[in-house]
Amino acid sequence: MNRIHVLLCLLIVGLSGCVTKPESSGRPAQKLVYTGFSIEQPESRPWSQNADRQSNYRAAFELESPSSTHSLAADVALSVMTQAPKTPEDLESLVRKSFQVDDTNRFARLSFAVSITTNLGLVGATYTERLLDRRPAEGPGPLILVHHGYVTPHPDNPNVILQAMYTERGRKEEIGHAEYASLGKEFLRGVRFERLPR
Repeated sequence: MNRIHVLLCLLIVGLSGCVTKPESSGRPAQKLVYTGFSIEQPESRPWSQNADRQSNYRAAFELESPSSTHSLAADVALSVMTQAPKTPEDLESLVRKSFQVDDTNRFARLSFAVSITTNLGLVGATYTERLLDRRPAEGPGPLILVHHGYVTPHPDNPNVILQAMYTERGRKEEIGHAEYASLGKEFLRGVRFERLPR
């Protein structure tokens, strides 16, 4: 389930062709620059780029896991909205409306929380969503998915929205380990805004 593109359910236009696509082989460089943002890689564990989901305006990474059911992934994406949220409450409302469970036969929402926070020095919205995946494509289920991240307008253009998140997926007894949450938060701390192309 692609949570990055579900978030902006209003008319979205992806930024494309503005910078060179990052290298997609093996361990990422210390700092990768995308359109409007960059990522400084944590040194504690090597994240691998998910080459199939990379673009100029989207970064996707994952950690190797010894378990076939327990995984950790991170996504950062930039999208353009037709109208910028005017207030923090508008942004919070956008996040609440945008995170909908499309396939209710497969997924069930267990919990969802949104709050107004400061992200990268700007007002944004932080969210945590827990889903039950009854029939995961990766193998036997059910599995729990926990999405934790934030949404913040870009300082160069409030119509441009940055979303950064990590997703932990696993059996009920595997979810919630402090190490995975720590690794996900460490990844998010490495995200920075970059100037948008003129």
